[in-house]
Amino acid sequence: MNKLGLDNYEALVDEYVIASITDVNGIITHASNLFCKMTGFSKEELVGNSHNIIRHVDMESKVFKDMWNTLLSGKAWRGDIKNLAKNGNYYWVDSIISPIINESGNTIGYKSFRFDITYKKELELKTQEAQALSDTIETFLLDENFDTKEFQNIVRRRKDENKIQYIAPELWE
Repeated sequence: MNKLGLDNYEALVDEYVIASITDVNGIITHASNLFCKMTGFSKEELVGNSHNIIRHVDMESKVFKDMWNTLLSGKAWRGDIKNLAKNGNYYWVDSIISPIINESGNTIGYKSFRFDITYKKELELKTQEAQALSDTIETFLLDENFDTKEFQNIVRRRKDENKIQYIAPELWE
């Protein structure tokens, strides 16, 4: 790849990929423009700081233990991570982290490419909440002899409260 092509590639990554490079201790040495935009931190605020600057408290330590075990074995790691932005908001990323190996075969740092999946995680959460709500609703027929073709004879009640939540309007008469 010629110099012009490489410069163009680096510019594209810088603008469109949430990317960072760290040393072996997880200290940020490079942050893409999109990484800065997602986090709300400037390059100056990120470079020289631990990648933990964006760690969200909701993330279980076992995720990071697995990540470090994989990276220290010389392999790339992939997983979903919830991060914390400077303003206190969170965002989710699909992360791919890989060791940077020098000519001697030693790990000298880590490169990470991430893709924003916040919308996907929020949709999953809404789906789980809807499922949990539907699991608390019990639907049953009022009377086995009731003509179900003519009327909507369904009542719902919350299983945990044993209170009627909804009666079909056709049943009020």
